[in-house]
Amino acid sequence: MERDILEISVPRPKGPAPAGVIRHRVRDLSPEWVTERNGIPVTTIERTLVDLSAVAGPVALERAIEEALLLKLTTVPELWLALERLAKRGRTGVRQFRAILAARALGDDVPESMLESIFATILARSAVPLPVFQHRVRFGGRWRRLDFAYPDLKIAIEIDGYSIHSRREVFLDDRRRQNELELAGWLVLRFTFHDLRAHPERVASQVRTALQHRSVHGEFR
Repeated sequence: MERDILEISVPRPKGPAPAGVIRHRVRDLSPEWVTERNGIPVTTIERTLVDLSAVAGPVALERAIEEALLLKLTTVPELWLALERLAKRGRTGVRQFRAILAARALGDDVPESMLESIFATILARSAVPLPVFQHRVRFGGRWRRLDFAYPDLKIAIEIDGYSIHSRREVFLDDRRRQNELELAGWLVLRFTFHDLRAHPERVASQVRTALQHRSVHGEFR
C-alpha cells in the first residue's frame, strides 16, 4: 500500500528527516506567513501556494490556486500581494506563479465551480472573446443569473456539473428558465464536464460559431 509523502517547511532543520517526509528549509518564514491549524503551526495558504510554485508544474499549481479560491481560503488580490512580498531574484517558481495569475481568464472574480474556471480558460486560450461572468437578467419579475453571457448578442452559456439535476425542483426550474430565455430571443448553449475535459476545442468552436452567426446577421445589436 502506497503512503502519501508529507512535505514540511522548517526554518532550521535539526537531525535527519523522518521516513516518508520531505523537508524544505525556508529562510524568510516571518510570523506573517504562519498560522495554526489544530494547534499545529502551518504556513498561510498564500505562502503555501507560493512555496508550491517552486516544486509543482503549471497544471498542478493552477489547480491548487483555483481550489483555494473556490474554497474562499484566499483572494486573487491577496495572492498578488503575497507574491510581491515574497518575490526576489532567484526565487524558484515566482515567474510561473505570476504568469498563472496574470493569465487567469476570470481576473479577480471567483467562480462557484471549477468548471466555470475551466470554461473561461478554454475561451481565453482559444482567443475567443470572454463573455460576461455571472450575468443577471430579469424575467417575470424575477432576477435570473446566467453562468456566462454575451448580453448584446443575447447568447447565454450554462455550465452543467454532474450534480446540476440532483434535485427535482432544480431540474424543473432550470428548464423553465431556459424556456424564458429562448422566448425572449436568447440563444442558450450548455456545456458539461465531459465537454470541457474531453472536447475543449469543440467547446471554443461552438462559442465562436454562435458569436459569428449572431454578429453576421446583426441580431440584437
